[in-house]
Amino acid sequence: MSQRPEFSVVVVGYNSAAHVGAMVGELESALAELSVEVVVVDNASSDETFDVARDAIGNGRAIRLEENVGYGRGANEGLKVARGRYVIVSNDDISTNARSVSLLKDALDANPDRWLAAPALTDPSGEVQVGGRRFLPGLRDEFARIGDTLRRRHTRLQLPTSGPPVEIEFLLAAFLMAERDRLLSIGGFSEAFFMLGEDIDLCRRVKHLGGKVVYVPEAVVRHDQGLAEDRRVRGHEFSVRMLGARNTYYRIWLTKPERSAVNLIRAFGFSDQPFRLRYHIPKVIRDGDSLRDYRVPEPLRLRNV
Repeated sequence: MSQRPEFSVVVVGYNSAAHVGAMVGELESALAELSVEVVVVDNASSDETFDVARDAIGNGRAIRLEENVGYGRGANEGLKVARGRYVIVSNDDISTNARSVSLLKDALDANPDRWLAAPALTDPSGEVQVGGRRFLPGLRDEFARIGDTLRRRHTRLQLPTSGPPVEIEFLLAAFLMAERDRLLSIGGFSEAFFMLGEDIDLCRRVKHLGGKVVYVPEAVVRHDQGLAEDRRVRGHEFSVRMLGARNTYYRIWLTKPERSAVNLIRAFGFSDQPFRLRYHIPKVIRDGDSLRDYRVPEPLRLRNV
């Protein structure tokens, strides 16, 4: 077996044949000065994603799943075969660089209580995207949202664009670094989520177990959001998917009174009021049984490769 790499980049793809090969080639070229392997997980694509990824990978491997298990569970399959000391879970529409990867590693190494690290995300024009939030979903975040709306500010979404790493409450999983063994030990991503919300849940679990998540503004990664077919969902349908994922998160981490209060607050807003009422008011009364058994999954086990 070849020498263990320092980093494993786990890329989850679905119907990504048109761009995954170029993404892998660019990734390996950009990180050539580092010790890196690439693991591409094909989520049962109907196109040639697996073949394109397999042929493009210089150091690493491609995995083809028999069914589309969603983003988090797909990432878990990659984690089980990753050999690096650090793992980076990445979307298939990311462009990164060695400096940013090194800065994320340094941020984790600086404090053993930091379990997750993520960079600033930019779109192709260089504009910074929302890469995380200061507060996890819940009553505090709702009150902050209302305050921001009334003051016409976005303090709960605004993160620094320069300076030292900042510990916040949750980060997006578009490009997320952790020590491999740590992430395996806490169960990776929850299987309660298919797509959307798995990153929020992971950050909440890290906090529950005593860890911290850190945002590194000097590490900058380009995110061409929306390339893969399963993310070509916008507008109303995207909102419904996100709200469904949020509801799953609430059922895992909030008490029934807290869930009712959050849904009542979210039923009244400054936009799309009819939809808000139709969606949230029924959930004030009944939003499903508690899912607290999903709070801490069983550890993931490495596979022999």
